[in-house]
Amino acid sequence: MAPITAIIDKTSANDSVVKLFYATGKAQLGLALWSGTKEADPEDPIQSPNEVGNGQYILNPSQMASINSQGVERVFALTTDNPFKVTPNDWYNLSEISESNQKQLLEVSIGNTTLAACRNGDTAWVYYSKTFGSGRCFGELNLQTSQRTDLVGTFGLWINSFAAAYYDPAIDRRCLIYETSSLVEFVVGSDQPAAAIQPASDMQRNTPVGVVFENGKVFLYYCGRGAAGGIWRTVKTNGSWGNSTRVDSRSISQDSQLTVVRANGINHLFFVARDQNEDEDEYFVHYPDEID
Repeated sequence: MAPITAIIDKTSANDSVVKLFYATGKAQLGLALWSGTKEADPEDPIQSPNEVGNGQYILNPSQMASINSQGVERVFALTTDNPFKVTPNDWYNLSEISESNQKQLLEVSIGNTTLAACRNGDTAWVYYSKTFGSGRCFGELNLQTSQRTDLVGTFGLWINSFAAAYYDPAIDRRCLIYETSSLVEFVVGSDQPAAAIQPASDMQRNTPVGVVFENGKVFLYYCGRGAAGGIWRTVKTNGSWGNSTRVDSRSISQDSQLTVVRANGINHLFFVARDQNEDEDEYFVHYPDEID
């Protein structure tokens, strides 16, 4: 799995730079800088990697997440002090691995790799898969209060499911998108069960997902299955998901995350294309999807 996560560099003029964080082959925190505008990407986007800190290494396979919260970039990953842990009784760490703050937040039992995050103006949350009864559900960590909550309504979360989270200010709710027998959306704090996203019924099993919210619209990206393949987009407006449209024909590497941020009227998608070698120049794909 290629753990990656993107965030807008708020110190750049007009959101002109997107930071892509990823796990290197040595389990360090890698960084690549990409264009957040219509301008061409830098010829050499890859920066020098950083240690994770606290004697930790980024777990691979796993997932990463990131947010801008109160002017601070925060990056999260599953980490371990021993990359060779393999017994069923082992635990991993959910860690913040930001340059400005590196600390272990909580422990996650082995076999749980799902990770997502979102924030509103004042508060931020991290979501992680956890063993619950005979299956899995999401746990929620409030980063301001450190309160942990089991989201039992998400029971049935698919093992190693990819996930994405966003905050909807219109309803003052956090929303999670993840995989059960289909792609579903769960509204945290509501009394409603997770609802299937019907336009994404053509999803590839274990599809990566990326989501971004702006001005009342939710843009969801996922991988289609079969001959259609490629990356598809469905948009939610006024509470309803619209028909899916294929936006790119390339296939994502089986274990790569799909991460998306919105800057300058463009949804910037990042992923690892299938059959790409980490040493190749085009290991990471930056696909700009210009859509209102």
